Parts: sequence; C-alpha cells; structure tokens
Amino acid sequence: MKSIVQNNHGATVLPLAPIREELNAGKLCAVPIVDPVPVRRLIISYPTHRPVSRLARFSGQVIASTVKKLVEEGVCSGRILTEI
Repeated sequence: MKSIVQNNHGATVLPLAPIREELNAGKLCAVPIVDPVPVRRLIISYPTHRPVSRLARFSGQVIASTVKKLVEEGVCSGRILTEI
C-alpha cells in the first residue's frame, strides 16, 4: 500500500507506526482523521482452560511492552489501560 501511495496511485488509511520512516524521510505525508476519530482496542488474551506456554507468555509480554513504549514515546497515540 505504501508504494502505491508513494507512486501517486492512490491513498490509504494506516496507523502512524508503519509509515514513520517514510514520514521522517519526507516520502509520505500524514493527515489525521478527526471526525470521527478512529478508536481501536488491542487486547492480549490467554486461554483459561490450559496452561500458557512460556513462549506465548513471553510473546505477550514483548508485545505489551513494545506497545507501551510506542505510546510513551508518542509514536502511537493512545493510553495504556493496565500495567504490564
């Protein structure tokens, strides 16, 4: 999708994180959607009926800490509802 937009063949709706490098390099520009403001909730879930593998638990922790860091650095807008 990014290459289509960079080659002037259309537009797309994407989060800022995947286009951050292109924005910084001046290859793409971003315009916020303001009315209505898009909302999404990201949830990490684990099964309740069986033990969670160490790899699954680790993966969830890495995802959660990465998202928290991106929000704290302002790369992604949002708020963290629960602590890791």
